[in-house]
Amino acid sequence: MKKDKKKEKNSFSKAKKPNVLQASRLKLWPLILCVVALVVLGGYILTFESGFIFRAQELNLFLYTSLFFKQCMVVSGGFLTWLGSYFTQFFYHPWMGTLLLCAWWALLAFIVKKTFNIPDKWAVVLLIPIALLALTDFTLGYWLFYLKMRGHFFASTIGFTAAVAMIWLYRSMPTKYYLLQSSLVSCFCIRLSVSTRYWQPWEWESFHGR
Repeated sequence: MKKDKKKEKNSFSKAKKPNVLQASRLKLWPLILCVVALVVLGGYILTFESGFIFRAQELNLFLYTSLFFKQCMVVSGGFLTWLGSYFTQFFYHPWMGTLLLCAWWALLAFIVKKTFNIPDKWAVVLLIPIALLALTDFTLGYWLFYLKMRGHFFASTIGFTAAVAMIWLYRSMPTKYYLLQSSLVSCFCIRLSVSTRYWQPWEWESFHGR
């Protein structure tokens, strides 16, 4: 009887080990997939698009002055424009700018997975927003010279990441009423600070004078 019980325990432990290994591999699957995809994408950018991103930073002016910040904030989405312009200047060294862009994409994939509770086996879905953002950046062609939006390469990625992060913040809040309302207010304030424009004093005067 004792030998039979030992055999059953050994067979049970042997059957359990593959399941544990399979589960651990499945947990690592999103990380491996994103790392491989970003390495391939980064290698493609450095190999075929390094001249393109270097030209993009030449057309993108960033100044460390309060006047430049106010000029960015005059238009809608001014704070995103300022952030995008700040990160675009790193394309002066293509490897550094590409590394920062891939880091933002990795952060976006992480936040998307946490926000929408995407299962590990469907981790390939995380690459869809990254692919769409890469297409918007690297299919501009000659339109790069007509583009009026500063910091386009990073502004769209940062804005998308901020929008998904606000959803994550909202869903992570407890269901109590006052916390729910405060999360809505905080998300609204962040939304305003990211996308609204900065009104100059003379604009307020002309607006109220109408």
